[in-house]
Amino acid sequence: MPRWFDYDILKEYPYLLPCLMAGSVAAIGAVLGYFCLEETLPSKRPRRHGESPSHVFDEKPPEAPSIRYLLSIPVIRALCLSGCALSFINTAFDVIFVLFCYSPIRSGGLAFTASEIGYSLATSGTAAASLQLFFMPYLLRRFDHANMYNFCMAIWPYCYLCLPIVNLVARMGTTEEAPNVIDPAAKTLVWIGIGVVMTLARSAGLAFSVSMILVKDSAPDSSSLGATNGLAQFAMCFARAFSPAFASSIFALSAGSSFVVMRYFWVVVMIGISLFGTTFSRKIAEGRHLS
Repeated sequence: MPRWFDYDILKEYPYLLPCLMAGSVAAIGAVLGYFCLEETLPSKRPRRHGESPSHVFDEKPPEAPSIRYLLSIPVIRALCLSGCALSFINTAFDVIFVLFCYSPIRSGGLAFTASEIGYSLATSGTAAASLQLFFMPYLLRRFDHANMYNFCMAIWPYCYLCLPIVNLVARMGTTEEAPNVIDPAAKTLVWIGIGVVMTLARSAGLAFSVSMILVKDSAPDSSSLGATNGLAQFAMCFARAFSPAFASSIFALSAGSSFVVMRYFWVVVMIGISLFGTTFSRKIAEGRHLS
């Protein structure tokens, strides 16, 4: 938006403004958390008026179970493995989607400009906020949490499958003389496809919220809640560490191929990984039954 942000510093450092905005949101969240969230650790809570100090420290807190014991519980083991798969698939999708939008149409992408990619990601954010605000509370009240998590995981293969379909629509709207220029009618269909893909992806992303609830419900007792959550978060962060490198590499390998069929090799790989991830999510319901 050069009409509003025509400043030399922003021209020299084009990523400064979005980084400042994102950093400001994080800083505001930290401040609100510090001043507005109530402390949950009993020994650190401020005493209420008239409460005896011995009330907090008389009872010895139960000893937390070991990590080996937690991983021996089927539902917790399934949550960790499924959370790892979920983070891998979700992070890979975010990486591949940007590369897909930026790549030339003949290479399997959409040849979007930077601003068009930004609008696509804004569509994703709008869809995510709407789903969390208007649909998530109803879904959590209406459906079993494990089944809902499994349903969200089952959406991911379709997210990857829809991307080459959008590319085919873009191909039909181009000519040999202008291979990266889409005619208006096809462009409209492409944007509709982008909206569908991002809505599907953000619907599948609801699995993160459900996963937090399942982790809390699956902890053996209150003393093991922190360790259980730590195991699940470790599995998710472990997947995020190498998912971007894998996703970008497989996409580059596919887009650089001289064979048309091989340009969609990344779709086959990611759909296969997504289907493999759903096997872990199905084990959560089985593990809860055993527990």
